Amino acid sequence: MGKVYDILLDQNTGENEVRNGDDYVGESTRQHSQLLIICEKGENKMEPDSGVGVESWILDEGGLRDLKKETQAELEADGQTIDFLIISGLNDFKVAGKYGN
Repeated sequence: MGKVYDILLDQNTGENEVRNGDDYVGESTRQHSQLLIICEKGENKMEPDSGVGVESWILDEGGLRDLKKETQAELEADGQTIDFLIISGLNDFKVAGKYGN
């Protein structure tokens, strides 16, 4: 499987990216990872138990190690195989993964 395609979101507005008057479809693994990391549990109506909710970790005393464990668990639950995950701070994530085997 490897690559996943979906409607891409505009990085500035969060709205569907439009090209030539149509929603733009592209490889979306990175976008899926970003949304899982940003969204709080309950925000996604289709998958209410998914999401890391990185903003809530700002006040949490669990630390980066727990944040990394939660992030990896959520990405894997979404079907990704994680090649590497580095979290150096709440705004510094490096993730490489793919869907499928």
